[in-house]
Amino acid sequence: MNEIIDKFNELYGTYQFPFEKADQKLEQMKEPERLEYYREARDINNGRVWKMEMEEIIRQFYQDMALKVTTELEQHAHRLTLIALQKLSTRMAMLSQRLSSSLEPKSQL
Repeated sequence: MNEIIDKFNELYGTYQFPFEKADQKLEQMKEPERLEYYREARDINNGRVWKMEMEEIIRQFYQDMALKVTTELEQHAHRLTLIALQKLSTRMAMLSQRLSSSLEPKSQL
């Protein structure tokens, strides 16, 4: 485990991580800007290029993990990357759905 942490620090030790969450940034946006953000997410998520390239990169990582990975560190790196890609895909779908939810007429009580 220390090997993973050492490698991470070697690669990213000086990187300044953004600590403000994306949802916090979205909350700070005015409604028109937030809707445009959701529209952009929908357009990307529904795009043929996005879908095909996500499928390809996931396929490539699984293939590499099955055929090329030789160390435990490489295996962990591939698994973490696949998890990150899955989270990105899920988040893009959720942002797309938020556009639909935001545009639905609000019921009068």
